[in-house]
Amino acid sequence: MIKHIFFLIIVQVAQGAVLPAQSNFGFILDPISVPAAPALQSFASGHWNGEWLLLGGRKDGLHRRQPFAAFDEAAQNDRIYVLNPETKQVWSAPLTGLPAAIAEQLRSTNLQAAQRDSILYLTGGYGYSATAAQHLTYPQLLAVNMPGIIRAIRENGNLAPYIRMLTDQRMAVSGGQMATLNGRFFLAGGHRFDGQYNPMNHPTFTQEYTNEVRIFDIADNGATLAISNYTAWRDTQHLHRRDYNLAPAIFPDGHPGLTVFSGVFQYNDDLPWLYPVDIDSAGYTPHPEFAQYLNHYHCAHVSLFDEQNGQQHTVFFGGMAEYTLDPSGILIQDINVPFVRTIARVTRHADGSLEEVKLPVEMPELLGSGAEFFVHPDIPVFSNGVIRVNDLPGDSILLGYIFGGIRSPQPNIFFTNVPSEAMPTVYRVWWLKNTTETAALPVTNPLRMRISPSPSTGDMLVNYWLPKKAAVRIRLYGASGRLLGEFDEGERTEGVHWIKLEASGMPKGIVLVNLLAGDVQVSQKVLLE
Repeated sequence: MIKHIFFLIIVQVAQGAVLPAQSNFGFILDPISVPAAPALQSFASGHWNGEWLLLGGRKDGLHRRQPFAAFDEAAQNDRIYVLNPETKQVWSAPLTGLPAAIAEQLRSTNLQAAQRDSILYLTGGYGYSATAAQHLTYPQLLAVNMPGIIRAIRENGNLAPYIRMLTDQRMAVSGGQMATLNGRFFLAGGHRFDGQYNPMNHPTFTQEYTNEVRIFDIADNGATLAISNYTAWRDTQHLHRRDYNLAPAIFPDGHPGLTVFSGVFQYNDDLPWLYPVDIDSAGYTPHPEFAQYLNHYHCAHVSLFDEQNGQQHTVFFGGMAEYTLDPSGILIQDINVPFVRTIARVTRHADGSLEEVKLPVEMPELLGSGAEFFVHPDIPVFSNGVIRVNDLPGDSILLGYIFGGIRSPQPNIFFTNVPSEAMPTVYRVWWLKNTTETAALPVTNPLRMRISPSPSTGDMLVNYWLPKKAAVRIRLYGASGRLLGEFDEGERTEGVHWIKLEASGMPKGIVLVNLLAGDVQVSQKVLLE
């Protein structure tokens, strides 16, 4: 039987520690009814003249554990939609009139998309191909003429003239992200997954992470496509990511870039990566000194830059995460990485330091995974789409919309038969310049302690990190508060450390592991069986 185990991390910050100044903007989510809106998740999208083009993705919820039911053909999205959130109108057209190779790719999920002017470029995606009689990641680049295809869909016209295709194995990526930066295309992370999914790792598929950022130009004369000036930055550690959030950013010196937030999976554990990686035209920079504890899988998100204070904010709406934060600021860890209601932001301050806070508002349900954020067309933005905070007029503004994604009835459903569903709801997102009723909660785990395995029947491995040399002591307490054991580790140097604790003779139940390093301490609860 699979057990759902929760770790409780209690953080105490050293006296006299100085935390960065808090920004106090907030949000209100307001659902609106768009009667004909499709229920979609993990789709690709573009925007043109206030309307959204919605392609690919799936019509069901989180993929099932049973291989025969996971990523089935019946729930693939087989239409292209145009949605106008202001007039609440929706138009759609089937894919049946398109060439088979294009139609099959547009039925796939987790395509990468990037828009340049009026053309939406799509790469890869995973789904069932009737032509190949198997599931695969598509090795194709598609170019979609946005104004042309929107007009054709609205007028029941022929879609084929507005979609062109180029086959290139380097585009066979699913679960990555694609963006433009200084006129070039950046295809970051993801994997190539061919064959039938199964969670038991039976030999029904092949999987290869790209471990790369692929940079290239797209030569497009309106008739033919070509990929040129291709290069790739490869890193099997820092770029081993998929199903993550890629957000545009303005860095402290004012130049534009991108940031990779979280993503899955680590090599030794089926857990998310916690640290971000910055990307600009010159290269990439990992930040292992910072941990993002909230909002790990791809979810709706938006980027804002405050020029006056030199702060880059990225806000994440719901989704799935390894950690949540309770009202008192205590981190709660769930290694099953459940659906969450958390809305949080990561802020890069003018000095380059990073900070994560949980905002007081939450998603109305377990929503946000596989959803997208659409910035309102009247909102002032930088050339890379980051919102200009100082140019926002007024104190309460319609910033944009959240659409689609998965709604789950419970936090953890993957190991059960409880289904989730794709969402058709559109949420208007209102930006509030000042929110003072409830303060945002900073997220911190200064020693980055993690304990494994869990549950434990014997030895436990305690991993931790020291920012500087410190004397380390570990104490174990029972549920009643009785001291069960004490371990004096002496003085340890800066860096990563671990200690193995023998727990086989201790009473069964919840044990509190307390780690003290200098004047900073962290406690975590573990279940002993």
